[in-house]
Amino acid sequence: MRWNIPATRSNCGTCSKLKKNMHARKKNILGVDLGSRRIKVVELGFENNKPKLVTYGIAELDKSSLSTDVKKNQTVYASSLNQLLIAIHATTNLCVSSLPTLSTFTAMIELPAMPKKELDSAVRWEAKRLIPLPLDKLSLDWHVLPTVEANATGEKTMTKVILTAASKEDIDNSVQILRQANLKLMGLDAELSALRRALVTATSEAVLIIDIGANSTCAAIFLKSIPIISHSIDIGAETIDVNIANSLNVNMDRAAQFKHNFGPTLDSQFEHPVSKVIKFTIDNLLIKELRPLINSFQENNKTTLDKIIITGGGANFKNLPQYLQKVFSVTTTIGDPWANISYPYDLTSKLQKIGPEMSVAVGLALRGA
Repeated sequence: MRWNIPATRSNCGTCSKLKKNMHARKKNILGVDLGSRRIKVVELGFENNKPKLVTYGIAELDKSSLSTDVKKNQTVYASSLNQLLIAIHATTNLCVSSLPTLSTFTAMIELPAMPKKELDSAVRWEAKRLIPLPLDKLSLDWHVLPTVEANATGEKTMTKVILTAASKEDIDNSVQILRQANLKLMGLDAELSALRRALVTATSEAVLIIDIGANSTCAAIFLKSIPIISHSIDIGAETIDVNIANSLNVNMDRAAQFKHNFGPTLDSQFEHPVSKVIKFTIDNLLIKELRPLINSFQENNKTTLDKIIITGGGANFKNLPQYLQKVFSVTTTIGDPWANISYPYDLTSKLQKIGPEMSVAVGLALRGA
């Protein structure tokens, strides 16, 4: 999903305008992921109509400079973003940016078949029922899925719609940051949409994406690339670090290193104390939340999960894919957002290492493509 920025902002355009401009002029575009701890940027160009990596970078935000003052934080983000763009020698100021998962609501809704002119009010009624916020504080976006349900005579009976809502305040905050950074914002995209674009192919069956951030995790299941169900979980990479630090009486840096070196063991007979802490945290905070999500999807859609993809800045630690594969008996991999993008061969090792953290930024830049 993407939100069109109000027409009063002359530096923005609609989705159709973005598509027209990109295809007509083949300009490079930036994917800008404004995270809570880091800013990630990917610039893509085009070579033989295939996306090509131009440059990329990550900027660490100074935690001490962030506060409860929204305008001050906008300045901090914009300054860090500007410095990053200079450092990576970005060649364009056109960008697509994201709204964090915790700031958006996505759901698939089913409505009785109805004329198109009646759909708008029906979707808004469903949004009012599902979302515990006043609609005047939200920006809504939706699209009708091509799949239809019909009766025995072939008459369409149900319409499936993907509904996405975002806080107008959060949208405005992102717009202000990017304007201060002198970027031309072509549109905003939900993180889930960006992840789907970067990691899920149109031929994929049932795929669970687990996006592990610093403080939270988003899990979403896609069926043939359509988002079916999603859930936010209050556990991130730092949750595991804190538990290791508290259990072993070490500082956070040491705890993070332990996590990467040991991870959850697959054989409990030879379990290191660090692995026990990691395993306990994953079992009781992450897997406990994922099980009902998977069960609900499988029961409602009469199908099984085919694949799990792990991504996000907190995804890269030892044995995580193998452990989740053992727990759920589902093929599990670390996501590779660079799979369909050309880049210099000598960057392969480095790009694979940072790939999970760059998935959203890659997906945003691909939206512009």
